[in-house]
Amino acid sequence: MVDMGRRLRKGTGADLSASGATRLAGTLNYKRKYESTFLTVSIDSVACGRIVTPEQLQQLGLLASPEPIRTPPCPRRVSETQNTRRWPSYEISLMRARKRKDGLPDRSDADFKWCLTALTGGKSVEDTKAKLLEVSERAQERRDRDPGYVHITVENAARCVEQNYGKGQGRT
Repeated sequence: MVDMGRRLRKGTGADLSASGATRLAGTLNYKRKYESTFLTVSIDSVACGRIVTPEQLQQLGLLASPEPIRTPPCPRRVSETQNTRRWPSYEISLMRARKRKDGLPDRSDADFKWCLTALTGGKSVEDTKAKLLEVSERAQERRDRDPGYVHITVENAARCVEQNYGKGQGRT
Protein backbone atom coordinates (compact mmCIF):
# COMPACT_ATOMS: atom_id res chain seq x y z
CA MET A 1 0.00 0.00 0.00
CA VAL A 2 3.01 2.29 0.39
CA ASP A 3 3.22 2.94 -3.36
CA MET A 4 -0.54 3.50 -3.88
CA GLY A 5 -0.13 7.23 -4.57
CA ARG A 6 2.58 6.57 -7.17
CA ARG A 7 0.53 3.79 -8.78
CA LEU A 8 -2.48 6.13 -9.01
CA ARG A 9 -0.39 8.98 -10.49
CA LYS A 10 1.18 6.58 -12.99
CA GLY A 11 -2.15 4.93 -13.88
CA THR A 12 -3.88 8.25 -14.52
CA GLY A 13 -0.94 9.80 -16.37
CA ALA A 14 -0.38 12.42 -13.66
CA ASP A 15 2.97 13.98 -12.74
CA LEU A 16 5.07 11.17 -11.19
CA SER A 17 7.22 13.64 -9.29
CA ALA A 18 4.18 15.24 -7.63
CA SER A 19 4.48 15.37 -3.85
CA GLY A 20 0.85 14.57 -3.14
CA ALA A 21 0.12 18.11 -2.00
CA THR A 22 -3.21 19.50 -3.14
CA ARG A 23 -4.01 22.84 -4.68
CA LEU A 24 -7.01 24.94 -3.73
CA ALA A 25 -9.58 25.86 -6.34
CA GLY A 26 -9.13 29.44 -7.48
CA THR A 27 -5.38 29.51 -6.78
CA LEU A 28 -2.67 29.52 -9.42
CA ASN A 29 -0.73 26.39 -10.31
CA TYR A 30 2.86 27.61 -10.00
CA LYS A 31 4.93 25.23 -12.08
CA ARG A 32 7.85 26.08 -14.32
CA LYS A 33 6.11 24.62 -17.37
CA TYR A 34 3.21 27.08 -16.89
CA GLU A 35 5.52 30.03 -16.12
CA SER A 36 4.36 32.28 -18.96
CA THR A 37 0.67 31.78 -18.13
CA PHE A 38 0.02 30.12 -14.79
CA LEU A 39 -3.16 28.04 -14.82
CA THR A 40 -5.97 28.59 -12.32
CA VAL A 41 -6.98 25.48 -10.39
CA SER A 42 -10.64 24.55 -10.77
CA ILE A 43 -12.95 21.73 -9.64
CA ASP A 44 -14.55 19.67 -12.41
CA SER A 45 -16.83 17.52 -10.25
CA VAL A 46 -17.49 16.60 -6.64
CA ALA A 47 -18.55 13.34 -4.98
CA CYS A 48 -18.85 14.18 -1.28
CA GLY A 49 -18.35 11.26 1.05
CA ARG A 50 -17.39 8.89 -1.74
CA ILE A 51 -14.83 6.30 -0.72
CA VAL A 52 -13.11 4.02 -3.20
CA THR A 53 -10.98 1.00 -2.54
CA PRO A 54 -7.74 0.10 -4.30
CA GLU A 55 -9.62 -2.80 -5.90
CA GLN A 56 -12.19 -0.40 -7.39
CA LEU A 57 -9.42 1.86 -8.71
CA GLN A 58 -7.78 -1.23 -10.24
CA GLN A 59 -11.04 -2.31 -11.90
CA LEU A 60 -11.48 1.18 -13.37
CA GLY A 61 -7.98 0.95 -14.85
CA LEU A 62 -6.71 3.87 -12.77
CA LEU A 63 -3.88 2.01 -11.02
CA ALA A 64 -0.62 1.03 -12.61
CA SER A 65 0.80 -2.37 -11.73
CA PRO A 66 2.85 -2.51 -8.54
CA GLU A 67 6.53 -1.88 -9.15
CA PRO A 68 8.95 -4.61 -8.10
CA ILE A 69 10.42 -4.09 -4.67
CA ARG A 70 14.08 -3.17 -4.95
CA THR A 71 16.09 -3.72 -1.82
CA PRO A 72 19.57 -2.26 -1.60
CA PRO A 73 22.36 -4.68 -0.88
CA CYS A 74 23.02 -5.06 2.82
CA PRO A 75 26.28 -3.37 3.79
CA ARG A 76 29.06 -5.61 4.94
CA ARG A 77 29.53 -6.00 8.65
CA VAL A 78 33.05 -5.03 9.58
CA SER A 79 34.55 -5.59 12.98
CA GLU A 80 36.63 -2.83 14.49
CA THR A 81 39.80 -4.86 14.02
CA GLN A 82 39.00 -5.34 10.32
CA ASN A 83 37.77 -1.79 9.84
CA THR A 84 40.55 -0.39 7.70
CA ARG A 85 38.28 1.32 5.17
CA ARG A 86 38.72 5.05 4.84
CA TRP A 87 36.21 7.53 6.12
CA PRO A 88 33.72 8.88 3.58
CA SER A 89 34.39 12.26 2.01
CA TYR A 90 32.66 15.04 3.91
CA GLU A 91 33.02 17.28 0.86
CA ILE A 92 30.91 14.88 -1.20
CA SER A 93 28.23 14.84 1.51
CA LEU A 94 28.28 18.63 1.51
CA MET A 95 27.87 18.73 -2.28
CA ARG A 96 24.93 16.29 -2.10
CA ALA A 97 23.19 18.04 0.79
CA ARG A 98 19.87 19.85 0.35
CA LYS A 99 20.24 23.48 -0.59
CA ARG A 100 18.93 26.19 1.69
CA LYS A 101 16.91 29.13 0.36
CA ASP A 102 20.12 31.13 -0.02
CA GLY A 103 21.58 28.40 -2.25
CA LEU A 104 24.16 27.19 0.28
CA PRO A 105 24.23 23.54 1.36
CA ASP A 106 22.32 22.58 4.50
CA ARG A 107 25.24 21.50 6.69
CA SER A 108 23.01 19.59 9.13
CA ASP A 109 21.75 17.52 6.19
CA ALA A 110 25.34 16.98 5.06
CA ASP A 111 26.28 15.82 8.58
CA PHE A 112 23.41 13.32 8.65
CA LYS A 113 24.20 11.94 5.18
CA TRP A 114 27.89 11.69 6.02
CA CYS A 115 26.99 9.69 9.16
CA LEU A 116 24.77 7.35 7.12
CA THR A 117 27.64 6.69 4.74
CA ALA A 118 30.12 6.10 7.55
CA LEU A 119 27.79 3.75 9.45
CA THR A 120 26.79 1.71 6.40
CA GLY A 121 30.50 1.45 5.61
CA GLY A 122 31.07 -0.33 8.92
CA LYS A 123 32.21 2.51 11.18
CA SER A 124 31.00 2.35 14.78
CA VAL A 125 28.64 4.87 16.33
CA GLU A 126 31.27 6.09 18.79
CA ASP A 127 33.98 6.42 16.12
CA THR A 128 31.52 8.26 13.87
CA LYS A 129 30.68 10.75 16.65
CA ALA A 130 34.36 11.52 17.18
CA LYS A 131 35.12 11.80 13.47
CA LEU A 132 32.07 14.02 12.80
CA LEU A 133 33.52 16.55 15.23
CA GLU A 134 36.73 16.54 13.20
CA VAL A 135 35.24 16.89 9.72
CA SER A 136 32.13 19.02 10.24
CA GLU A 137 32.33 22.75 10.77
CA ARG A 138 28.67 22.66 11.82
CA ALA A 139 29.36 20.06 14.53
CA GLN A 140 32.33 22.10 15.78
CA GLU A 141 30.23 25.29 15.94
CA ARG A 142 27.43 23.55 17.84
CA ARG A 143 29.69 21.64 20.25
CA ASP A 144 29.47 24.29 23.02
CA ARG A 145 25.96 25.69 22.59
CA ASP A 146 24.30 22.36 21.71
CA PRO A 147 26.42 19.49 23.04
CA GLY A 148 23.76 16.93 22.04
CA TYR A 149 23.94 17.79 18.32
CA VAL A 150 26.60 15.22 17.40
CA HIS A 151 25.02 12.51 19.56
CA ILE A 152 21.54 13.05 18.11
CA THR A 153 22.78 13.30 14.51
CA VAL A 154 24.77 10.06 14.69
CA GLU A 155 22.11 8.17 16.68
CA ASN A 156 19.40 9.21 14.17
CA ALA A 157 21.60 8.01 11.33
CA ALA A 158 22.25 4.71 13.15
CA ARG A 159 18.50 4.26 13.70
CA CYS A 160 17.91 4.87 10.00
CA VAL A 161 20.57 2.32 9.06
CA GLU A 162 19.01 -0.26 11.39
CA GLN A 163 15.53 0.33 9.96
CA ASN A 164 16.76 -0.01 6.38
CA TYR A 165 19.36 -2.74 6.72
CA GLY A 166 18.39 -4.69 9.80
CA LYS A 167 19.40 -4.98 13.41
CA GLY A 168 23.02 -4.52 14.29
CA GLN A 169 24.05 -2.53 11.25
CA GLY A 170 25.77 0.70 12.13
CA ARG A 171 26.25 -0.40 15.73
CA THR A 172 29.56 -2.24 15.47
